Amino acid sequence: MYTISQIHDAIVTELQGSAGLDALCKTIAGYHGEIDDLVGQASQLIIPLPAVYVLYGGSSFDESANRSFDDEMQFTIIAIAKDLRGDQKLKNAMYPILEEIKTALIDNDLDMNIEPLHPVRIEPTLITKTFSIYSFDIKTMFSL
Repeated sequence: MYTISQIHDAIVTELQGSAGLDALCKTIAGYHGEIDDLVGQASQLIIPLPAVYVLYGGSSFDESANRSFDDEMQFTIIAIAKDLRGDQKLKNAMYPILEEIKTALIDNDLDMNIEPLHPVRIEPTLITKTFSIYSFDIKTMFSL
């Protein structure tokens, strides 16, 4: 059985260890605050961009046997990049980051006794004149 923090930290460590992502991003870290605060920091360019943050998104539980439960944890990877004025430049800034996140995490068990990470969805969260935010949801499961 693992804690939320253990899996969260393992995801952050895996992303920080990705040479491709490290070459693309100035910030790779966990995040435990309000999404609005993160958006505010991005809009004021307080945080170095491009940036990737890992957030815990919640758990669902399923009783797999009598008094035995499976914990399905979901995490959201937030990717933030400066909007470089134009669709092609956004693609050049954001899409490689999303591809590196997929490469680093999909089917990765983080060297833990958990189901390998499964992608759920990637979607644009916020696109402004100065920056773009995409969310990449992943999930894993293990027995309690």
